[in-house]
Amino acid sequence: TAAAAAAAQPVRPPAPPTGMDAVRAATAAAAAARASRGAQLPASVTSTDGALCWAEMLRATTMDATARDLCAKVGKALGNSMDVKAAEKITMDVFNKWLFRINASSSGRKSGHSHSPAATGDPLIPSSTPAGVTEFLIRQLSAPPPVGFDLAPATAKRVVVTVVSMCTAAANKLTQALRKARFDQWEDVEVEEAGGGVEAGAGAGTDEGGAGTSMDFGLPADTRMMLCLRWRKPPGDKEERPGMAMPAVVRARVLTSHLDKLSAAYLSAGHQRELLLPRIFACMRRYATLSGTNAEHQAAIPALAMQALHDDFGVRHECFASPLNAELASFGSLFPDVDSFFGSTGSFFDYFPHTGSFQCHPPADHAAVERTLAHVAELLLTASAVESATRQAAAAGAAAASEEETNAGKEGGGDGGVGGDLAAGCALEQPLGFILILPAGFGPGSGGGDDGAHLAALRRAWAPLVPFLRRECTLHDSGAGGHGDRPDAHQSTKVFWLQNDEAHSTWPAEDAKVRRFTDVFTALAKEGGKGCVVM
Repeated sequence: TAAAAAAAQPVRPPAPPTGMDAVRAATAAAAAARASRGAQLPASVTSTDGALCWAEMLRATTMDATARDLCAKVGKALGNSMDVKAAEKITMDVFNKWLFRINASSSGRKSGHSHSPAATGDPLIPSSTPAGVTEFLIRQLSAPPPVGFDLAPATAKRVVVTVVSMCTAAANKLTQALRKARFDQWEDVEVEEAGGGVEAGAGAGTDEGGAGTSMDFGLPADTRMMLCLRWRKPPGDKEERPGMAMPAVVRARVLTSHLDKLSAAYLSAGHQRELLLPRIFACMRRYATLSGTNAEHQAAIPALAMQALHDDFGVRHECFASPLNAELASFGSLFPDVDSFFGSTGSFFDYFPHTGSFQCHPPADHAAVERTLAHVAELLLTASAVESATRQAAAAGAAAASEEETNAGKEGGGDGGVGGDLAAGCALEQPLGFILILPAGFGPGSGGGDDGAHLAALRRAWAPLVPFLRRECTLHDSGAGGHGDRPDAHQSTKVFWLQNDEAHSTWPAEDAKVRRFTDVFTALAKEGGKGCVVM
């Protein structure tokens, strides 16, 4: 009967709440958690559970103070040869390249996600110096523009040593503070309207009597599109931390669309509901702090362009993104300790897929691009080696099966089809492909005005990928290429289809499909005067 058939259907779990329903559910869960923990040990709240945002605010305060001191000391190391702005740019360039270099060290190596650089120190303030990193940073500063600053090697070394030593000291100080901190109660994160009272320094007073501040991410002025996360420091921490003071109240404006997306990703993965708002706040605070280092990040490609990659080329993962700009549910990012709750798989360099189609848009920095090319080459070559071994095994198995069938046929007949089926089943290659987006000057065989050392390194990185290059197209001044030390800030951006044979067969880069992707940029260029697309 219909009733029996309906009863036999599997019961699907209810979908997690989204939007303000998710916020209300999270707020209720947090209140219940605070109440239950209030009856336990009075100082049981640490920076890893009920004080997540406090830990991130302390990290931001430490980073701000360290950056100011760094710029001053680097300025002295440079002498009178550079102005203040140049000293700041050099300092932050060393910081960001050091952070990325640690992240790209692939300390996890196929055993899962290492959550580097958190595995070796603070996730934001670098403190470890893997082999060759100091020499690498000195070479970067000594290189001529646009890669470096043409510093004398001795001056470059003084700058690098200053940055490394001060950041290491700051990271160690922060780690000790986070380990020792204990609070009487959970911190409080609430959602409120993003109307008045969110200007910097305009926060309301609290029980602690502290003034508030706010985080502004360059969001639109229309507050109807936004909500505000209001964080209040948890009571009970009496530790004196000279130079590490923080405001008692912070307000973070967030787009309602971002809040909906982050809530859905978090709750659908089954994470603790009572920590939803603190983890969203901590994630936003982390990226706000990174932006304060003047980090040069690649721009996210338009949503419609990502949709075309998804529909026509099977892309299901972004290799370089963040929870705030990712278009797909699965993505790699720089800070898995705060990002993994929203879908991040961690560093791309700790990610070893065997099959699938991936969008790969690394920062437009020489070291970042070369490391990305090397990792993509390793993945494609490994898949090819496995496929080759599979084909050889299949051929051997087919030959053995054929011989057995021949013998069986002589004895009593047979259908003779087993060997062919075995060969067909075992020889199948798993499709693996990467759609790589880079400034044109980083393509195979391009020079772009680089110095000889970087040009040679780029050509070496591309060499093993040439057999997998199926197609490329150019997006002129589309805004998709990002910034960084690319050869020409106004040059075009290129898209490369790197695929093994099975991926090329499964997701061929046909004219119509490529055109659907590039048409998005053409339309944006016409609207904003950003150039055109050339095939």
